[in-house]
Amino acid sequence: MSTARSHLLTPGFHNALSPPHLGADGAYHPVPLYGDGSSIDLEDLDKAANIVRETRVLIKWEDGDVLVLDVSSSIEKSG
Repeated sequence: MSTARSHLLTPGFHNALSPPHLGADGAYHPVPLYGDGSSIDLEDLDKAANIVRETRVLIKWEDGDVLVLDVSSSIEKSG
């Protein structure tokens, strides 16, 4: 399957990336945008979704588990 069509099978997109942006779940899903308001190309969304699928780690959560997320290493520091 080509990556140009893989977004159609990505559950998070709900098949709502084309007007009228109504998903298979019946809800409206706004178009994904960059911070400047420009639309994110479907090819770029596919690349991001593929990276997530290829690098994610699934963890079996149990009662009492806690997640500690340190984002300080990913924050751009000015100074």
